[in-house]
Amino acid sequence: MDIKRGDIWYIESGYSVGSEQRAGRPAIVVSNNRNNQYSGTVEVVYLTTQPKRDLPTHVTISSLSRESTALCEQITSVSTERFGSYRGAVTAEEMEDIEEAMMISLGLAPHAAAEPRDETPPCWKPALLNPKPGVRNCGRCMIAC
Repeated sequence: MDIKRGDIWYIESGYSVGSEQRAGRPAIVVSNNRNNQYSGTVEVVYLTTQPKRDLPTHVTISSLSRESTALCEQITSVSTERFGSYRGAVTAEEMEDIEEAMMISLGLAPHAAAEPRDETPPCWKPALLNPKPGVRNCGRCMIAC
């Protein structure tokens, strides 16, 4: 089976809990092609045709006959044995949007954090918590560490 990043495949049903999207549905392959070639599992994001809230982790996909939403907050590892029929592939622009949405979901983009990040350098924290007069500056900080 030739599985490529950006392909849309139908994933056969599996056991799901709560709001997991695993009940026999199309999914977009998001793992890298080397992994896809040699591994028995690949990472996917599932698609839904159900109306969803406009979230930064949701991407509209128009590459199929029916407009769908990629749920990029639900990145899932799936056995290649669950792969059913090939449905198509996303466009380069859709894949870029999916990548950005996954970065937001995983907190990898600077603007991705739902809560403000603590930008305090690690070497500052001890000095901020327990300032010690006369301790020399480490060179990276503006305060003594």
